[in-house]
Amino acid sequence: MVGAFLDETISSMLNKWAVPIVLVDGYSDTKSYDMVISDNFSAAYQAVEYLIKRGHRHIGLVGGEPDGYPSLRERRNGYFRALKENGLSDSYPADFNINQPSTHEKVVTLIKDHPEITALFAVNDNIAVDAIHAVQYLGLKVPQDISVIGYDDTHLATSVSPALTTMHVDTVAMGQGAVHLVSMRMHRPEATQVTLVVHPTLVERQSVSTPGR
Repeated sequence: MVGAFLDETISSMLNKWAVPIVLVDGYSDTKSYDMVISDNFSAAYQAVEYLIKRGHRHIGLVGGEPDGYPSLRERRNGYFRALKENGLSDSYPADFNINQPSTHEKVVTLIKDHPEITALFAVNDNIAVDAIHAVQYLGLKVPQDISVIGYDDTHLATSVSPALTTMHVDTVAMGQGAVHLVSMRMHRPEATQVTLVVHPTLVERQSVSTPGR
């Protein structure tokens, strides 16, 4: 099962089909299912630390909410931890439900309210692309005025101009891991619950530079 599923939905399915279930990029409050997930916290931390090492000190967070979907919460927490552990006390979160068409408005407001911002970390590539367009709408350049980094490395990352620096998630490995877990569960239904964690990697393109370049 791929994506966000409520425990009630999973239970309903199990009442119809007695089959092993593996959650792929999905979460269950009961923690009673095998799962394949992305290391969202560490990858977000790496993305923000990358911006810091490039010289950025005022970095905005675009997308997600404190009580949002678990993967987005972890990316949000990774952002704040990276700032804290690198001695940066100023944070600039633009919180909103990523399923709502709010990115443009939120980014425009964030930059107008905090003109000191030189970089943005977006919780996924869709949001990052919308953020690039919002920055350009303000008459600013990416990355010369504001750098943007995304998450997922979808096809959008190379279709936007400038091409998006982002965290690559190996979805093929996640799918393969899920198949292995299903096979394991079929042969060993009594085995303890297993969680496989895929570690994203940074893909550098053209949307990030040092401030002022």
